[in-house]
Amino acid sequence: MRKLPVILLIVLHGSCLFSQTGILSLDSCLIVAERLHPSSKLFVLYDEQLSVKSKSVKTAWYPSMTLNAQATWQNEVTNIDIDLPMLTSPLTDMSKDQYKISLDVRQTIWDGGSSKALLGVEQATVISEQEKVRRDLFRFKEQLVDVYFSILKLQSQQEVLTVKKWQLLLKIEDLEKAVNSGVVLPDAIDALNAEKLVVDQKIIELDYEIAALRMMLSQYLGNPVGESVSFTLPSPDVVPLPESKTCDEIYLTAMKNQLAGNEKLLNTVLMPKIYAFGQMGYGRPGLNMLSNDFEPFLIVGARLVWTPFDWGKTRADKQQIQVQQRIVDTQIEQLNYQQKALLDAQLQRIEKCEKLLEKDEEIISLKHNISVASASKLDNGTITTSEYLNALNEEQAARSNFELHRIMLSEAAVKYNLLQGIMYKN
Repeated sequence: MRKLPVILLIVLHGSCLFSQTGILSLDSCLIVAERLHPSSKLFVLYDEQLSVKSKSVKTAWYPSMTLNAQATWQNEVTNIDIDLPMLTSPLTDMSKDQYKISLDVRQTIWDGGSSKALLGVEQATVISEQEKVRRDLFRFKEQLVDVYFSILKLQSQQEVLTVKKWQLLLKIEDLEKAVNSGVVLPDAIDALNAEKLVVDQKIIELDYEIAALRMMLSQYLGNPVGESVSFTLPSPDVVPLPESKTCDEIYLTAMKNQLAGNEKLLNTVLMPKIYAFGQMGYGRPGLNMLSNDFEPFLIVGARLVWTPFDWGKTRADKQQIQVQQRIVDTQIEQLNYQQKALLDAQLQRIEKCEKLLEKDEEIISLKHNISVASASKLDNGTITTSEYLNALNEEQAARSNFELHRIMLSEAAVKYNLLQGIMYKN
């Protein structure tokens, strides 16, 4: 129920949600991207396809009607060259040209369960195709998640570099005063300016990398994601589901059900089928082959069609399906093994990031103290600029590691939930 407001907001305000300014969450990106993905249209199309095929299968129980007409000439006709007193007309003058028009009607009484089995196959096929689409959408979601977290990681690096640049500018300003006072040499400022230029280069490089990822994300969302758009960090909460299934497993299960439907359909091949039929027509001769007049005629009856033996073809086809089912079972077993391994790996990453974060804040505090002390020593001329930059770089690295570990923790949790088919909340 928590998704409903988000979905309604997207439907009602579509493009407004992803304007040039605003905040994006991973949850909203996934919802919009999935809705706009071309594959999403296939669900409705497959439903329509099933509806049409179901109607086609049901027509097997409707009466079939065929209109026939024929005119023939033959060189011989039936005749009785005997003069019998009871015959009112001779039988030696039968016409060699004959004519017939008829309406044939056939009604299925029992089809051996073939139509029911065929409908089951069509339903299983559509479900299998839809699960294949969901699997493709899952791969697409994985790509979007990678892009989203790549942007967060690059932005965190950029923010740390921006802070470092600000610190360098402040220190350059302080050193200029110290140079004017004769406390330090002018070359100290040159070293800091060179380091600031290196930081500027890295920031520019990150700008282009982030812009490329924003462009990719814009394609996924159908709207431009401008530079003023910010991204929220998803919650690192995980939701373990003991019996969760991957999209691949669900797809393979649907394939197995489709194979089971095909097997049921094969079971109907050798079953007898019963039809009722009727024929009504007009022609010469009618049913009385000894009459040379145009006459109406009517035939009704029932027909049994049964092929009790097909030289083992049906049995061989069923064996082939059973082998395919065992192959699918093996693939599902393999997927379950891989799924457990992937989930365990993500849990290990989560635990690792949590332990690293416990140390990061302490490291930052210590590195900051060292950096502040180095700045004071540089002002007094007791250390070189290189020593100060080393201390500053170590503080920057500590802060960068902290931000990176925060993002890695969130990413590991998100991917853990994604493997279980869970949509995340921010």
